[in-house]
Amino acid sequence: MGPHRRRRNTLVVVGLVAVVVGMAGLSFAAVPLYRLFCQVTGFGGTTQTALAAPGAVGERVITVQFNADVSPALPWRFQPVQRNVKLRVGERSLARYRAENLSDSPLTGVTTFNVTPYKAGVYFKKIECFCFTEQSLA
Repeated sequence: MGPHRRRRNTLVVVGLVAVVVGMAGLSFAAVPLYRLFCQVTGFGGTTQTALAAPGAVGERVITVQFNADVSPALPWRFQPVQRNVKLRVGERSLARYRAENLSDSPLTGVTTFNVTPYKAGVYFKKIECFCFTEQSLA
């Protein structure tokens, strides 16, 4: 094998290794980048995060409805305390949920949330949430 061919083979191997390393790096970065994209755009019903409620409260009244979907395989009862709440735009509200373990043993689960219609997610500001943290029920 001549030096020219050996150099070409080395370049091909280096290129392929670079592609594999780049793809592995992108796979690790995909989740945080997607989460950032959703938070910035409100994509998929992702709400914005805020440290405090906005200062001005508008005159327009909206109705926010709450639901709780639980996997049929999970022996939990999980439901909102209030099914809906009427608010003026910019007004702060607290949503409460009730969870009950229907099995004989302690269970731990994680809740998630979204806003529908999805295009409305960008207008909601989440100040605090129990979502994405483990909740244990005895």
